[in-house]
Amino acid sequence: MKKETKILLGVVIACIIIVAIVGAILYSKEKGKENEAYSKEINEIEEAEKKNEDVKKYANEIETIEIIMEYYIEEEKRLGEKSYKLNEKEIYQIMEIIENVKFTTETCDGMDDCIIQINKKDGSKDNYGVEMYDRFHITAGEKGEAILTKQQTEIVDKIISNVKDSEEKFLNETLGFKILKPYPKDDESTTKLLVTNDGGKTYNEVEFIRSKEIPEGKKIFTDLFPTIENGILKVNVFTMNNGFYEPHRSSYEYISKDNGKTFEFSKVLLVQ
Repeated sequence: MKKETKILLGVVIACIIIVAIVGAILYSKEKGKENEAYSKEINEIEEAEKKNEDVKKYANEIETIEIIMEYYIEEEKRLGEKSYKLNEKEIYQIMEIIENVKFTTETCDGMDDCIIQINKKDGSKDNYGVEMYDRFHITAGEKGEAILTKQQTEIVDKIISNVKDSEEKFLNETLGFKILKPYPKDDESTTKLLVTNDGGKTYNEVEFIRSKEIPEGKKIFTDLFPTIENGILKVNVFTMNNGFYEPHRSSYEYISKDNGKTFEFSKVLLVQ
């Protein structure tokens, strides 16, 4: 074999060896990436399963969950509330969101628009606030707050809409009330309260008797259901006033002595 041929053959063999080594290295790296990706996927699945088990465990401790929309005077004295009890599917959805969000102490210091009240079987309660922005915030006291994803916001908003659209409430078998909401929705003062004393067969509009405490020309209305306290049927009513930036409400307590057909002035709660 000629010298040149031997040299060429050696070069070819060396190239083959180099290609084989590089190929082995690349294969090893690729396999490593695949193993790393597989390991990451397994960890994510295990973590999701653990969170799912945590949600199930927490859900089993729950008696009910309520969404409560509250109305305050100067953020201290509660005017009234409307609430909605979640069904089983909604309970799981809320718990899944709460268990998966990341709370941070950096907050926007907004006011809670409603409360998620978790009533546990042992009698204890956990409360979370909801601040309604483009993407809702969940607040949790010292934990801070968490910004929800678009999908989480849509889920919570759909559940909260049950409170907003809570149209009918019975205080006993025969006495009940229905709220007729305005259209367009921004004209709050056209909200009507209806009463039934025959179990919902017939309804009549409630009459709010005007008082000298309420300025002339101000329409009296309410979007809250009446309640019975110490045997007295009462409801908080409002008048709309033009504020510098936006309309605001003055509020008054009204009571009924004829089973809800008419309500009369009891006391001033807040004048703005």
